[in-house]
Amino acid sequence: GADKALAVCLAGLRRELAARAVRLRDFLGAQDRFRSGEVTRARFANALAVAGLRLSAAQLELVSDAFASDKRRDMVDWQAFLKRMEKTEDPHANMAASQSVEEADKLEEILGRIRTTTRQRYQN
Repeated sequence: GADKALAVCLAGLRRELAARAVRLRDFLGAQDRFRSGEVTRARFANALAVAGLRLSAAQLELVSDAFASDKRRDMVDWQAFLKRMEKTEDPHANMAASQSVEEADKLEEILGRIRTTTRQRYQN
């Protein structure tokens, strides 16, 4: 269902981020003028596009709806989105994998190492 579609979409975004060594936090934070942790759907879409992430209109709507603000449905809680994206152990990742569970676990472990290395590289 929708959970699996979201997991597949997020897994694809994670792969793109890992390949580009992009700090998504910088792009999303730049769109958040008031530092509220929320941005309009248009600003969210813009941040993802500027970061080089390609989403179809349906995928963008799926992600925006999944991380819609509790306070205002026209806003996206980008910090919740980022937390989910940064998780190395996503509970839905194995559900979304078309490979075996073992292959998915190995891939997730490698991606986790890449994220850690990338974070360390840009902190120094």
